[in-house]
Amino acid sequence: MLRWLGHARAAAGDFAGALLLRMQALRLERQVGDPIGESDTLLSIGLDYQQLGDYAEALRYVQAALRIREELGDTMGVGICLNNLGNVHSMLGEHAQALEYYHRSLELQRGLSSARIGTVLSNIGSAYRELGQTEAALDYFSRAVCHLRECGDRRGEICAMSNIAEVRHALGDHGVALELFETALSASRELGFRYEEAGILLYSGEALAAQGQGTRAAHRLEDAVRMGTEIGARQLALQANRALARIHEAAGDIAEAFRCYKAYRELESEIFGQEADQR
Repeated sequence: MLRWLGHARAAAGDFAGALLLRMQALRLERQVGDPIGESDTLLSIGLDYQQLGDYAEALRYVQAALRIREELGDTMGVGICLNNLGNVHSMLGEHAQALEYYHRSLELQRGLSSARIGTVLSNIGSAYRELGQTEAALDYFSRAVCHLRECGDRRGEICAMSNIAEVRHALGDHGVALELFETALSASRELGFRYEEAGILLYSGEALAAQGQGTRAAHRLEDAVRMGTEIGARQLALQANRALARIHEAAGDIAEAFRCYKAYRELESEIFGQEADQR
């Protein structure tokens, strides 16, 4: 029950609250000797730490979940853990390593007809995009949208759609990109997916800035900073502050640019300094 209450908190964007509930669940599962429940909770805790920008702790908990699934001989569970490990390495900027985990995860889950295949396809697309292989990225994102829509995974579909918008923007298809961003933003707001909404505000703001629409971009990015801060998504707030600093600098507003850059540097130091200490 505590783990599911944690899921509800996380779905509402309250990752710190979710973490507290899941830590209580983990203690109980260890006391009663429930390895499957323990693994599920460890994985969820890893995701909470990832959303909060604490990647060292995220890795530690996901690796612990993976060890349990390997000991149980649970192929599906191993595949899920590998996907989550890929996510953490992606957030650390280690995209080649993330891609390796994603492909291993896909092979394990494809054989079992997993409903999670769409999510892994989308993650593979993200890794290819970060590695500069845009055509491969677009292919995987498109496959992901079809699969996620078929499975009824609205959250995953919204994320994959936003990813396609980013690739289309990178390829110069700005009109298509903005249309996709708007569709994904409306859906995330309608369904109350706050983390996804913050991400789309960030990426669509960056796309608008690249097109010279500085005022619209700044409004989007300010909303991304506010929402990212509210839900504890420090990485999103960090990226939005950096983008805002560039917009204000280009507009000649040095004071505002400095304020945003200072906020960016403080968050960066907080996130990566904490991670280095823990390592």
